[in-house]
Amino acid sequence: MTNEEKLIVQIKKNLFKLESILEEDLLAQIEKFKTIPFEHMRIVFELSEGEIDWSLVEERIREQVAVEHNMGFGIDDNEFNYNTSWFTEYLRSYSRGYYWNRFITKQSENLPPSVIKTVRDDTEAILNRCGSPDRTEVKDIRGLVFGYVQSGKTLNYTSLTNAAMDSGYNIIIVLAGATKVLRKQTQIRVNYDVIGWDGNEIVGVGIIDDDLSKRPISLTTTIGDFSKKIADQQLQGANLSNTSTPIIAVIKKNVSSIKNLNKWLSVQNRQGQIKKSILLIDDESDYASVNTKKNEDPTAINKGLRTMLNYFEVSTYVAITATPFANILINSNNQHEDFGEDLFPKSFIWSLNKPSTYSGVREVVIDSFKNLIDCDKNLGVHKKKEICNSILKIKSNDSFDELPFFFDDAIGTFISDVYKLRSKRPDQDDVSMMINISRFTKHHEQISGLLEQKKDKLIDNLRSLNCKQFSDPIL
Repeated sequence: MTNEEKLIVQIKKNLFKLESILEEDLLAQIEKFKTIPFEHMRIVFELSEGEIDWSLVEERIREQVAVEHNMGFGIDDNEFNYNTSWFTEYLRSYSRGYYWNRFITKQSENLPPSVIKTVRDDTEAILNRCGSPDRTEVKDIRGLVFGYVQSGKTLNYTSLTNAAMDSGYNIIIVLAGATKVLRKQTQIRVNYDVIGWDGNEIVGVGIIDDDLSKRPISLTTTIGDFSKKIADQQLQGANLSNTSTPIIAVIKKNVSSIKNLNKWLSVQNRQGQIKKSILLIDDESDYASVNTKKNEDPTAINKGLRTMLNYFEVSTYVAITATPFANILINSNNQHEDFGEDLFPKSFIWSLNKPSTYSGVREVVIDSFKNLIDCDKNLGVHKKKEICNSILKIKSNDSFDELPFFFDDAIGTFISDVYKLRSKRPDQDDVSMMINISRFTKHHEQISGLLEQKKDKLIDNLRSLNCKQFSDPIL
């Protein structure tokens, strides 16, 4: 860690002790540290020799601390006939349990109190709607949680998982993308945020507390998707019916992984439905989970998920996505004699709000594009409408002989920002820019070649200005 990063950690610790963080609190803490003699800070915080960039410290703390993040909102089935305040009642009696408490404690090291409060509020609201794990009225609940891209959905469902384990859910299955890389990435996050153990190492929440008798049993590992051999090893001869510790599996969303798990569950299911509760979290639920065939013959993955839910006496399915259109357009009346109800979110839909620091398509593309054409005095109203319509209505037989005019601004801004970022933060991770202007492959091929030319020209211009940061290719 750099000197600046070490100081940021210490300043944040002080700020996070406050119930609310005001501008004057932030500045006061930075000024307080500035007055400490460097030699003293070097010894106490293990700093290296060299000057401290206090402007960078302030900038990073503002990004990480001065965040407003409000609770989301949702809609419920008007005829819901199950208790949708059960978890609130549980909290009144027991407060936060073992798993959720250590999760919140760990997250509080890096997130400001306002964000932690929102995570807690969203989790409580969603878990209320997921139904109690020992409910007797509505045995199968289907819900949907959606939020902006890269805005905290994973944080939300790991929080939900911890709270669900505290309140009695027995098995949590997380569907984590269709590739080994995505599944491994999610498994690492679940190990850190939920299990507290990764291989032979205590990590994340386990650092807060690692009670072996309560450590969740993971049927999957960072190097291995679900397999009967690993599952049996982890359970050490026990089975689902006589295991009281929460069980977790992070599996790829593909036919073989789901089949393997279902085959193993079928063995646990020899005497009717498993007398346990399952919380099935379907990340990126708009991909592959939705049935795209006739209801009489569902797709393999859709069929597999419905079969998995049917193995349990009590089941809750929570779809997670940033693009919920496919999920809400599922036919709500779809029923199958063997596979039961479809995955339509009949019980609830919950929308997560974005934090104030969020920067997405609207902030980066739409608003800047509107400003761009509004600032061009040579464009009349009709010409502006023509430009907007031409972008929104790209046809398959169109071709790109040159980049659309707004690409110049977008690419120039990106490369300029990369230069500024690298010069101020040499330790910054790689950054990327995604361009998707059409759904047709040939358009991507055309744009790709034109982008290469444009990028090379811009970088050559920067090098000619002696920008050392671009002495070597960066893109």
